[in-house]
Amino acid sequence: MERARHFKHVLWHGKSWPCYVFFALLGAYDLILAQVFPDSGWPTLSDLVPLWDWRMWLILALSYTVLASLEGSYRMSKSKEVAHTPVGAVATSVITVENYDHEFVTKGDSSYRQDSVVLRLHPEIHATPGVRVEDIELEMKGKRYNTDWEPMKETISGDIGHYVYTKLPKSLKEGPYQARIVAHIENREYYSNDFTLVYRKPSPDMT
Repeated sequence: MERARHFKHVLWHGKSWPCYVFFALLGAYDLILAQVFPDSGWPTLSDLVPLWDWRMWLILALSYTVLASLEGSYRMSKSKEVAHTPVGAVATSVITVENYDHEFVTKGDSSYRQDSVVLRLHPEIHATPGVRVEDIELEMKGKRYNTDWEPMKETISGDIGHYVYTKLPKSLKEGPYQARIVAHIENREYYSNDFTLVYRKPSPDMT
């Protein structure tokens, strides 16, 4: 499971998935056009792109996968910071921050608010040895939003085990947003990989 999650972060990061979706849609378009509307006269994929053989396309696909892997590995390495403890302390802590899950709170949830858009986050923070998380924020569109995180007296060495909530402006527009989690640990900041938030305003009967 940990290996699969690692490959997911490396290959499916914020800058790569739109390309995967784009080429998947192109392939679906060409397949449907050939099988369902063969005489429609609409342009096919071969009309829009160079007439390369399958070997050239395979080389391009592999090259892009390698580049996406390098970019994803770089982004993951940036999220793994090393915090140096004072002289006489236990040892150096290796810390990673991830976004395990998130969702916008809707009416009927006890955390719903009329004056703001509430986002529920489930961060995963791994540290060896354990550390004390002082604060957790959400960074989106260049702004920081506080969460209801309360500093734990004890140290952690794995999943923090519960959700945190942040309030976004009620005027938040619909659409996808790139975001990341910022964890404050031992007077330093640690970042998760970028992830995509897709916000849709609730229908009138849900407000």
